[in-house]
Amino acid sequence: MKCPVCGVDNLEGSAYCDDCGSKLPTAGVAPIAAPPVAPPPVAITPTPSPVPAAPPMGGKITCPACSYENPAEESFCSDCGASLTAPSQPSPVIPSPVPSVDSPPITPSGRPVAKLIEKKTQREFPLTADVMIAGRQSPADNIFPDLDLTEVDTDSYISRRHLQIIRQGEQYLVEDLGSSNGTFLNEGPRLNPGIQQPLNNGDRIQLGQTEFVFLIS
Repeated sequence: MKCPVCGVDNLEGSAYCDDCGSKLPTAGVAPIAAPPVAPPPVAITPTPSPVPAAPPMGGKITCPACSYENPAEESFCSDCGASLTAPSQPSPVIPSPVPSVDSPPITPSGRPVAKLIEKKTQREFPLTADVMIAGRQSPADNIFPDLDLTEVDTDSYISRRHLQIIRQGEQYLVEDLGSSNGTFLNEGPRLNPGIQQPLNNGDRIQLGQTEFVFLIS
């Protein structure tokens, strides 16, 4: 008797199939058709990634990293060791150098600044040039001294061109220019015209009846 499930022939009178164990039909009963067996699932093979074509034998391949020429069969650069099959990287962009801006030169601290201070009014007269003439102005005679002492000389004892103060490096000198009422230094004798005398910080200079103090700061 043939098994309706697996198709194996069994001995007549067998109740079950000797091969698959299925129950065999009895005589006079139509065999029950076995349900169709579902086909096994079909395996889907993934599509392989494209492999770059190998360069022809005997040619050269340029390293994408250092541009060294290598034999075509090499996989890595003989010079830098970079992969010859990897995609080339774009060349790095080198920024243009920015021109440096020079700092302005640092001027050294200037030499000491001297000045005359009128003792009574405390008015200051800065000595800003190497040679400065002190006196009273006279527009009629076109005389305009560097240090105009007209306002502090109310009695007109100061000459139009009374004296000059000279700066030589860090040293200051005073010279009488032939004034009418003379120049006196630290209550000493009258200075001789045309003779330069050194000035020190704190010296007192008298022009006629007006007294000044020489200061360096």
